[in-house]
Amino acid sequence: MFDSPDRHLFFDHIPVAASLSRESDGVYVAVNAEWSRMTGLSQREVVGLSSVDIGLWPSHTRRLQALAVLHETGELRGLPLSLVRPDQTQIRFELSMSRFEWNDESYLLSYLKDVTGERTAQIALLASEQLLKATNERLNQQLRLFEAMESLASVGYWTSGPEPDHLVLSKGLYQLTGLEPGSVQPSSDGRSWILSEDKPAFLAAREALDGETLYYRWQRPDGRVLTLRGRMQRLSDNAPSEIHFGVVQDISRERETELALQDRLSFIEKITSRLPGVVFQIRRNADGVLEFLFISEPASQIYPGFTAQAILQDAYCTLNLHHPDDVQAFKLSVRQALQSLQPWQHEYRLLLPNGQVRWLLGQGVPEQEAEGAVVMSGFVTDITERKLAEEKIEQLAFYDALTGLPNRRLLLDRLQLALLSAARSESISAVLFIDLDNFKDLNDTLGHDVGDMLLRQVAQRLQGSVREADTVARLGGDEFVVVLEELGTDVQLVTALAEKVGHKILLNLNHAYELNKQELLSTPSIGVALLSKQVKSVDELLKQADLAMYESKSAGRNTMRFFDPTMQALVAQRTAIDRELRLALKRSELVLFYQPVVDEQAQMVGVEALVRWQHPRRGLLSPMEFIDQAEQSGLILPLGQWVLRKACEQLVQWAAQPATAQLTMAVNVSARQFRHPEFVEQVLEVMRATGVAAHLLKLEITESLLVTDMLEVIEKMQALRTMQVTFSLDDFGTGYSSLSYLKRLPLDQLKIDQSFVRDVLTDSHDAAIAQTVITLGQSLNLSVVAEGVETHGQWQFLAQRGCKLFQGYLFGKPVPVAQLPLSCLSWPLV
Repeated sequence: MFDSPDRHLFFDHIPVAASLSRESDGVYVAVNAEWSRMTGLSQREVVGLSSVDIGLWPSHTRRLQALAVLHETGELRGLPLSLVRPDQTQIRFELSMSRFEWNDESYLLSYLKDVTGERTAQIALLASEQLLKATNERLNQQLRLFEAMESLASVGYWTSGPEPDHLVLSKGLYQLTGLEPGSVQPSSDGRSWILSEDKPAFLAAREALDGETLYYRWQRPDGRVLTLRGRMQRLSDNAPSEIHFGVVQDISRERETELALQDRLSFIEKITSRLPGVVFQIRRNADGVLEFLFISEPASQIYPGFTAQAILQDAYCTLNLHHPDDVQAFKLSVRQALQSLQPWQHEYRLLLPNGQVRWLLGQGVPEQEAEGAVVMSGFVTDITERKLAEEKIEQLAFYDALTGLPNRRLLLDRLQLALLSAARSESISAVLFIDLDNFKDLNDTLGHDVGDMLLRQVAQRLQGSVREADTVARLGGDEFVVVLEELGTDVQLVTALAEKVGHKILLNLNHAYELNKQELLSTPSIGVALLSKQVKSVDELLKQADLAMYESKSAGRNTMRFFDPTMQALVAQRTAIDRELRLALKRSELVLFYQPVVDEQAQMVGVEALVRWQHPRRGLLSPMEFIDQAEQSGLILPLGQWVLRKACEQLVQWAAQPATAQLTMAVNVSARQFRHPEFVEQVLEVMRATGVAAHLLKLEITESLLVTDMLEVIEKMQALRTMQVTFSLDDFGTGYSSLSYLKRLPLDQLKIDQSFVRDVLTDSHDAAIAQTVITLGQSLNLSVVAEGVETHGQWQFLAQRGCKLFQGYLFGKPVPVAQLPLSCLSWPLV
């Protein structure tokens, strides 16, 4: 099949990875240079081996399955496969395959498309250029061959006169036909050696003698068949004296060459028709007129409604398909490439009659010709799938999937550009940090679907509240950021404009939302920071806006606050607390205080462990001054672990003394500490290390822990309950306030919050709440502790209504262990 160097040269320069193999056994006949580059296997290594041998197919069965699909559909496109190269790297590619017959045997023409990485456009252009140049060279060679054959062809002639025996054949004609001189008689004139299938046409032309050219085949006596071209002419119109003259030329070699050329062109058409794109060659003459010299048959697939022949006839016809917004840029790119003789590469869109948009990539290499003409050879491919994939990747990378707004990454990029612009032009922008009030409660009570609906509607309202040039982004959760760019250079004017937009956002977000056929209200808290050249970084800017937003929260929510430098001072203070608290853990500056818990006879039955910080400069600090910061920074985890260990060690010491052996210890556990994946194991490890009696340890949790992932909370509590650890629900009635969880949680105790106890004698509502909690605890078989008992009247009131346990200043403030009255555990009734 590749006995001709021309064919091999053409195949080797196809700009895609191509191979030819026998269909019967998959053995490779030839592979081109691109195939060898992609796979790392040279033609010498693979010719004679099958595609299964080199690992292209995992098995013969898998190959036969693919061939079955090929036979059924007529072609195979985009089959994903992989191959391990000799350097042990793996390539992933798509295999396309078609079959055709050659010399009574079936062959497979295969193309590999590397999907692990695309080759550079320049390589593809050069390959296309070489293909077209090789084709032109071959055509020129054939033309020169035809000219040489014409000049060197053997020619013979004959004449016949009015006499029947007058027939003269030239010596050259005898040599041409292989007949012996004088062997042809006038009665036969050699017609017996004309092939039978050509005789009817020959005789018809012989009778007509009209000067037409006649082609026929002649079999020489030695068996060789010639293709002859003859022409006969009547030299006299007078019948009695007619003289006929004929010229015969051997065109066998010319005919063979023509057939070979047709064969090659057919082969080229098969190859180009299966390429994933269109090969073309255009020419611009000295007057600037463009024409197509060549375009491959898949043109109708790339340009629907236009055949290759139609494009050859009118080089501008496909412009009707170009997207109107891309036409001028396309023309300019082609014109510049032809003028500069630089490689052409341009992406553009087609707008099809059905409204579909397709992306094309055109590539070409121009060459200067004589008399000012320029020829450009190239390749056009459909890259619609690639562009859609790029758009999807960009959408995923830079836009929020729920709302379609720019995400954090894109917002940071735009803020960075805004900072650079502010440094150059001294313009001032405004950044509004927006957080939805109580969104978590809505999400937890109505479900995430309703929460997502709200977030989408908020996004739409925010976009409707600002200019088209402004940015609305979603940071995540219920946090949004609005960037009002380049509002001016006057701070007061910019502040006024930002305030106006902020109030507009507040107004728009305060309207009721239609969520699952019910109207709900949601309000925002907004913090505003100005972006000017004084701002050093994007992080600093967002921190300022965030601080201002939290100031809005502190002011009662549903309002707006501008950043003030005093906020930064508070942040610095919190940062200092965080740093010093880390050192406090290392320096053992933390201490435990204990507040007694007594029964109705004022007998101490236990204590609650409360942490204090013995600050080296500020003195003794209560938890109110550092626990919130510990929660935010994550230090609550090691701090809580330290408190638990110290409390258990104290219980072990008391267990050694009969008077204190039965005292219980309540230890507060923060929500963040409880949600830690290893919380249960951490508690058990402390118990194992200290040897504490588990039934004396009471873990106090708050209702805030119960608003998320109730199943996880129950699972952890039950795991510790099996080890006899008990649980108390602190500040009952101030948080989630749902009774449904009480019957599901493995609780042992409820604690009435001191806010209800404080006014139990003067406020009927507080009295009713306290009575309800006591009754509820009794009905659920839970003990009830009243916190914040400070007067005899409060104690008596609660005791008369069934409360059995009490805690408060009436019985003692939190003190170090050395100040606890452990020698006498009873308090006198006052």
